[in-house]
Amino acid sequence: MTAEHNFDHRKLSKRILAALGIGFLFGLALNATASESEFVRDWLEGGLLRVAGDVFVRLLSMLVVPIVFVSLVNGVSSLSDPRRLGRIGGLTIGLYTITTGIAVVLALAASSIFRPGAGAAPEAVAPGAIAAAPSFVQVLIDMVPRNPVEAMAQGNMLPIIVFSVLLGLAISFAGRGGAKVAELFEQLNTVVMRLVGIVMTMAPYGVFALIARMAATTGWETFAGVLDGPVIIAHGCGILGRTGPSPACSNMCSWCFWFSSCTRAWCTRRCCAD
Repeated sequence: MTAEHNFDHRKLSKRILAALGIGFLFGLALNATASESEFVRDWLEGGLLRVAGDVFVRLLSMLVVPIVFVSLVNGVSSLSDPRRLGRIGGLTIGLYTITTGIAVVLALAASSIFRPGAGAAPEAVAPGAIAAAPSFVQVLIDMVPRNPVEAMAQGNMLPIIVFSVLLGLAISFAGRGGAKVAELFEQLNTVVMRLVGIVMTMAPYGVFALIARMAATTGWETFAGVLDGPVIIAHGCGILGRTGPSPACSNMCSWCFWFSSCTRAWCTRRCCAD
């Protein structure tokens, strides 16, 4: 059995942002100097960069169902009093509704004021069909899965969440026998979090491949029209993040205020060090 490894999220954040910038510049360089090259088009853009980017996206998709299922079952089954689930669920739904409303207002206000993407070339964006939204009654019915395994295979989150909560409650009510299963899910949760860490160590390479291929195939003209979008999104996330619980840090600098814990690794003051 190998020793337990800890992943340094601060270094990883720096590497991801560095890969984002380097990949962007590398892609623009390919587009400007070798866009007609068969080697670049077939072996780099359509080969190496595509494989690395698509594999990374698939790895992220692979994690979604295990994280949701295992963490929810582990969380619900670990409640000492299952009756608290209703109160916790009510608070969660209430907080989710409030923050979603704030997010919608911020998004509409920012898009109306700053009009991100107004300079983008629409012909560079492939048109896509928008599926009709199901009715509210159908959404309620579909929340309960006919087959939990089928819901996991198809990645349907609502049925997975409902099944996970019910299974966690059953484990919590099962007494001594359920305690053994709860311990198993606690250990599974640790393993899944380690799997997340392993996948995220590949994030710099995946981000580099994705952004480099996009920049190489679309060029600067397309990017120039949408560069204001990420800046607006970052500031909106910073404002939205401040609507949540106050951080434990009482000496937060402006960088940490806007970008929260996801990029505090870049804070030179270490005002929010763990």
